[in-house]
Amino acid sequence: MKKILLLLLSFFITLAFIGCAGKIPSEIKDNLSEIRINIFEATNDNISVNIITGQREEPYVLNGTAQGMTDYTVITIIPENPDNISADITYNYLLKTGKKDYSGSFTLHPFGNSYAAEISEKINTNSVELKVTASKDDWNFNESIVMESILTENMINWEDALLIGMKALENSISPMYSKKALKAEVYVKLLCDPLGKTTDHYWYVAFADGKIIASALIDPISKEILALREE
Repeated sequence: MKKILLLLLSFFITLAFIGCAGKIPSEIKDNLSEIRINIFEATNDNISVNIITGQREEPYVLNGTAQGMTDYTVITIIPENPDNISADITYNYLLKTGKKDYSGSFTLHPFGNSYAAEISEKINTNSVELKVTASKDDWNFNESIVMESILTENMINWEDALLIGMKALENSISPMYSKKALKAEVYVKLLCDPLGKTTDHYWYVAFADGKIIASALIDPISKEILALREE
């Protein structure tokens, strides 16, 4: 009986240790400036759509200091026909999440190649439907597209990505500490291929102290560190 009790005690101590080892330190949590937790993407012959959602600081400024975060969702569309991109055309949207519907209008990007709309809430769902409409003179645009989250059960979440990035960047971020206080802001983003050569996605973890940005690019499935950078 004593042996069994000792084994059980050892088992629970091991679990407790693993749980503690997997926690994000409070000084990191307090300095988060952005968590991009999900992406929805879709393309057809008429339109390309990208939706990102998460939390970020307000105002959103890369200055080495975290200001506290708010929920956000950004919808970006690109009409495939260049003739359908114009300051004279207003595109409207209806985003259906299965929990709540959102509607509004897009704003043309300053460079004139895409439209964007922002919602001050975070979308917690695996699938959404976006309806986009517009009209001008006798021209009408009407698209409805269903998008699945790019996250799968085989991919790590943002917390795991942050822990992996912290470990990989340990030497780079050590000078960003003053005693036990972190003097930097932290970003965790789910990104598409930075080179635009594939449809793959990666976790990007960065620490910025206002002078240096130390970052890691992580494969969300294998957990492999693909790149480390300090700039």
